[in-house]
Amino acid sequence: NRKVGALKRAKKEEGRRTLMKKKLLVGIFIIPLTFGIISLSEASIPKEIRTTNVTDSQIILSWITDAQETCQVNYGQTPALGQTAYDMRGQNMVDDTHYVKITGLSPETLYYFELVSGMTVDNNNGVYYQCRTGANIKPSGLDYAFGKVLKSDAQTYATGTIVYFKLSDADAKGSPGESAVWSVLVDANGYWSENLINIRTQ
Repeated sequence: NRKVGALKRAKKEEGRRTLMKKKLLVGIFIIPLTFGIISLSEASIPKEIRTTNVTDSQIILSWITDAQETCQVNYGQTPALGQTAYDMRGQNMVDDTHYVKITGLSPETLYYFELVSGMTVDNNNGVYYQCRTGANIKPSGLDYAFGKVLKSDAQTYATGTIVYFKLSDADAKGSPGESAVWSVLVDANGYWSENLINIRTQ
């Protein structure tokens, strides 16, 4: 009887250890999933945020993310925002490069912005990004610059790449100093073009 009782206790103890092992394995499997969620969120955080192409009626906001995401910019004349603009390539565009053109703005007006990449909202730690539009100037004429951008293999078109540039007065016949930063997207054939007549001083 003593042997039978000891055998039963040993089986119960073995059962408890087996159950503990199963519970421990469940805990181990949960941990990587939690880390995966954190990494995905960090990959959606906007980086290299730039405000370009500022005129009396438009602003372009661009940034990159580590993850491929959709994007949008919520904006307005107060931190309440209230309006939304999407990537120039379409509302459902998924990429790690994001390019949002906002038009129909009022001249010489301060605007507030927050950037959205996927499910990640960047409102600049609650103080919002800000930019003031320029004076009401309507330049006329054509003065195009253009180029072609390829990837490092010198064959593949760098579609969706953003080209940033400034103009400077090289012959002392124009406005002194440098212009404000301007930008343009590379198209599906690797080309970009821009009418320089619209570019303004800083």
